[in-house]
Amino acid sequence: MLCSSDRQDGSDRLDVHDCMTRIQESTAPRPDLEQTPIPDSATVYVDGSCSRPNDNSFFCGYSVVTLPDIILEAHSLPFHSAQKAELMALIRACELHVDRRVTIYTDSRYAFGVVHDFGTLWRQRGFRSADGKPIANSDLVQRLLQAIQLPSAIAVVKTKGHSTADTDEATGNALADVTAKAAAASHIKYLLVIVDQFSK
Repeated sequence: MLCSSDRQDGSDRLDVHDCMTRIQESTAPRPDLEQTPIPDSATVYVDGSCSRPNDNSFFCGYSVVTLPDIILEAHSLPFHSAQKAELMALIRACELHVDRRVTIYTDSRYAFGVVHDFGTLWRQRGFRSADGKPIANSDLVQRLLQAIQLPSAIAVVKTKGHSTADTDEATGNALADVTAKAAAASHIKYLLVIVDQFSK
């Protein structure tokens, strides 16, 4: 992609820095959104979990945690989608840090991509895909794009899931993972099979 700067002298010279700035502004929900940890910020780890223990039900939930072993929030959800759970985890992390600096680690490439790559483009298209069809999870995507505005400064960082490395990042992700699974299993919120024999 090539961009030319709008120069006062009327020339049409390529300005790479200006080009990259415009690309970032067109794809990021806020101009100061970072992909790497920001200094002097709270550090939290989020995860969403969704499993299907049998043919009739789903366990779905999310967690927001911080080290060493603090659970900021964890709940079951009435969903049957891991993507929805991942979005909700990120939403709540933002909503829990209004007017604060925060670095949020997620192992979800989907949730990370909504924030950094295509969420804003979807909003510009009326939350429709390139072929004009409504995008999946549009309600949560819209809520996430709003929630991203709440912290005073924010980084959403992609971390590797299920890493065995001896690092805070891996430890925090593991804590978020086990907490989300426990929250999901605490209550069955969604039944796949709806019995409608009484309505006949």
